Amino acid sequence: MTVKEWLEAHDVHTYHAKWAADTVGGFGKRGWSAYGDVSRCDVIRVEWSENEHPTLWVWHKGFGELPREEAV
Repeated sequence: MTVKEWLEAHDVHTYHAKWAADTVGGFGKRGWSAYGDVSRCDVIRVEWSENEHPTLWVWHKGFGELPREEAV
């Protein structure tokens, strides 16, 4: 499910996105914030904070297969 699809399915207006694995081309390392338009990225995992804002761990297929050790 993409971030866009996930947001449409949930009543969430505030969220944080992090990379689920190291990306290519300097876009970020695992756990770093994923900035910009991540709407087409796949949601790999969701963590909810105490303030009920989700952290979406995301990956984009353009970076290749998600490393198995990072898959959840």
